[in-house]
Amino acid sequence: MADRLVCIEKQCALVVLHLLLLLPPASAQEQSPPTVLKPKQSDVSPHLSDLKPKSESNEYPPITVEKISFPQLRYRLIERFGPLWFCDPDRHPVVNPGHERASAIQAFSNIRGDTPAFGEIAKHLNLDIAADFSEEQKLLVYQEYKKLQGAITLKPKGDGLSFEVAVRERPRYAPPPNGSKITGLIDAQGQVTIFDKTPVNLGCPMCLGRGTRIDTPNGQVAVEELKPGMMVWTLDLSKRKIPAPILLVTAIRVPAGHPMIHIWLNDGRQLRVSPGHPTADGREVNVLRQGTRYDAGTVAIAAPEKYEDSETFDLLPAGDTGFYWANGILLGSTLR
Repeated sequence: MADRLVCIEKQCALVVLHLLLLLPPASAQEQSPPTVLKPKQSDVSPHLSDLKPKSESNEYPPITVEKISFPQLRYRLIERFGPLWFCDPDRHPVVNPGHERASAIQAFSNIRGDTPAFGEIAKHLNLDIAADFSEEQKLLVYQEYKKLQGAITLKPKGDGLSFEVAVRERPRYAPPPNGSKITGLIDAQGQVTIFDKTPVNLGCPMCLGRGTRIDTPNGQVAVEELKPGMMVWTLDLSKRKIPAPILLVTAIRVPAGHPMIHIWLNDGRQLRVSPGHPTADGREVNVLRQGTRYDAGTVAIAAPEKYEDSETFDLLPAGDTGFYWANGILLGSTLR
């Protein structure tokens, strides 16, 4: 009888020890777990007959041409820091050379009307300001104008101007940070004083809207709650669905009214995503049109929309493809 009691006690001790080993450490218990979202039929599968596109076209208007202040000092900053990083509106979220050329021709007379800026641009390009400009020259002028307008922020400060610029120092998809934000002061003579140089992750928005549900082994999780090391479902080269840890996550700030595309498939799946986001078949979301076959479904509506949030998000799962499911739709990653 005593031997049997000892045996039972040993078995109980082993069970308790096994349960203790299964418990996460105290530090892990203190962390807030991600919110697992249970799909609702009304959220994921709206009635397609009730959906209306907000625009008849996937084209977006060209940038607004405004007078450029202090063009000479802007070029001085470019000379000081080298090529500056900015999101070119004709390349992000979608590369569109034809649209850029048409915009250049359309905007040229307004750019030429900004005499100080046009003079500095022409001098930088070694062009005669009095000559007739070819379409190629108009394109070059337009590209310089976008750089001066978009890459440099200037504000009056005392006897000079405060500035903010960004410089990419590592490849686009290198682990963050891949660049620096530089702030300082430039005076009327072009003397530059640097106040701060901060490491930042530079990227143009080509990502997912807030609240997009990412498939994980534990259920769907909002993309903004994902962290490196968490497990998500991905696809391997043999097209098998497998779990994999997240290597990278990003949150990119976007300007007000950032263009997105709202995709509805005929089986009810839907997704808001930047037009330049990669699909799982080597294309970009912007090529998906009504009737296009994608991910075992057919696109019912692809509607351009303006994004109402301030950030877009993306992730990179480990593995050979970097694919993941967003609102049940298979996508590639912008971080690969």
